[in-house]
Amino acid sequence: MSTHIPIFLLAALFFPPLYAVELSVSPETSNTGSFDLRWQGEADARYELEELRPNRPARIIYRGPDTARVITGLPNGQYAYRVRNIQHNIAGGWSEAETVLVQHHPLTRALAFFGIGLLVFHATLAVIIRGEESR
Repeated sequence: MSTHIPIFLLAALFFPPLYAVELSVSPETSNTGSFDLRWQGEADARYELEELRPNRPARIIYRGPDTARVITGLPNGQYAYRVRNIQHNIAGGWSEAETVLVQHHPLTRALAFFGIGLLVFHATLAVIIRGEESR
């Protein structure tokens, strides 16, 4: 009788199981189109970060050893992300998806901020000119 060790047991001895990575997002609602994604990881692991959008195919937006990404420049919409670790060319399971809502300031608010800034600029300029004239 020969004893055979199943291949999955050998693989488990040499390649410990990969655990799902926990992903966090900050802030969960962004009015600038920018936010941070972070996850905990192993020192020798690599990661894949995937973006999920409604009515669009999922896409890998990062592959590498980092455990954080800054996402910028997104238009209004809802975005979801998930991450998984890869060790020894074996991919672990995906994390739970984290959702971010990007909702920029309305144009009227942005124009109001611009108008206030313009008013402050002109007032400062008037004070400087009057100060020069009184010398």
